[in-house]
Amino acid sequence: MAKSKPMLSNEELEQNLIGSILIDPACYQDVVQVTPDDFYLVRHRTIWRAIQSIIKDGPLDSVTLSDALDSEGALSEVGGSAYIAQIISSVPSALHARLYAEKLVALAQRRADEQRVTELMRCAYSGTDAEYSVLRAETARRILNDTRADRSDVATARDMADATLDEIMSWADTPLGPGEVRGLRTGLVDFDAASGGLHPGLWVLGGVTSAGKTALSLTVAVNVAATGRRVLYVSPEMTPADLMHRIICAYAMVDSRHIEAGTLTPEQLGKVTHTIGWVSELPLSITTARDMADIETKVRRTRPALTVLDGIEWITGAPERRTHEQRGDVARWALSLAADEQLQTVVWLPMQISKKRLAERSNKTPDDSDLYGSFEPAQAADVVMTLDVPDVWSRNHREHTGTANVIFWKFRKRRRIVPVTVALRRSPYGLFQNLAK
Repeated sequence: MAKSKPMLSNEELEQNLIGSILIDPACYQDVVQVTPDDFYLVRHRTIWRAIQSIIKDGPLDSVTLSDALDSEGALSEVGGSAYIAQIISSVPSALHARLYAEKLVALAQRRADEQRVTELMRCAYSGTDAEYSVLRAETARRILNDTRADRSDVATARDMADATLDEIMSWADTPLGPGEVRGLRTGLVDFDAASGGLHPGLWVLGGVTSAGKTALSLTVAVNVAATGRRVLYVSPEMTPADLMHRIICAYAMVDSRHIEAGTLTPEQLGKVTHTIGWVSELPLSITTARDMADIETKVRRTRPALTVLDGIEWITGAPERRTHEQRGDVARWALSLAADEQLQTVVWLPMQISKKRLAERSNKTPDDSDLYGSFEPAQAADVVMTLDVPDVWSRNHREHTGTANVIFWKFRKRRRIVPVTVALRRSPYGLFQNLAK
């Protein structure tokens, strides 16, 4: 008795993969190799394409998926919201998402190979010798090379040259205007001009106590969010209410003591209420999470363009690890988060520099060597900066100038001549601003 041909598609398998991602979008990082064409059913291709689009910009769930499909006029074509709910209810858990993806990709590969071999057989019967020879060689090459191994981290010189040329030509087609940058705009004009804007990777900012690392980090976070880009601010040390209070005071330019005392003038109260309304509309999220796994889940679900890890010394790893081991784990984790090509997020990492060490020096300007030590992320960072605020060394508050310098010591990916110093103004309310020319 002849054996039946194995099925080269599996509807249940496709549903299980889609349902797993809808149950736990964080699983998407394990199945990024899957493309819409890997699905056999057209409606599943449509759904997966929508999932890929949504997960780049914001949270994914059945509601956002249905809305996205409906906006494209494709919701009824895939079976409506009822079908999406059916998929979710048919999957017990998302634990096997990676296994579903591997099986799905394997089936897609088999279908592609079958199609190529079928074309070759047809040519063997009806094509010329020359046509058959060419197609035979092409089929063998495509079967051997068209695997998921191609999606590796090995690139040939030709691949890199082509990609570089494409980028250069793209830039030539879209020249920048005055004040424009390719990266995320921070609202600090000289900072953006020196850096080209924030690009995905690890940005380390070092400074001594009271220099204003959190104030500068909040300024950058709020300004980036004001451009419409999603921002996640991680602060294990300060509550969201505390940070929001600082933001409101900084941008409304009012003294927090007057707010607490209830002595705001009508004009100041108007500024505060206006600022609260403005900030409430920003795509800015704040979390006090301390566990690495918890933070990473939030990053993968919210897909921020900018992730600020303010207070990395408070972030913890595996509880069974010793303190110094956890610190190393956290540093490596921050590096891996910044290097994740799927996330494409800027990881902004404020780090503490010993004030005692600088106090013993005649030159109290912090440099990159002050960041190299037991915690180590600065050594592998894409951009290394230090915050120099002369006022922190002044005992007489009347001598305070409100000036601050951000000094760039390293650009790993985008070559710049360093060091580069950018002068900023720090207002009495904690807001960093462009220095008046």
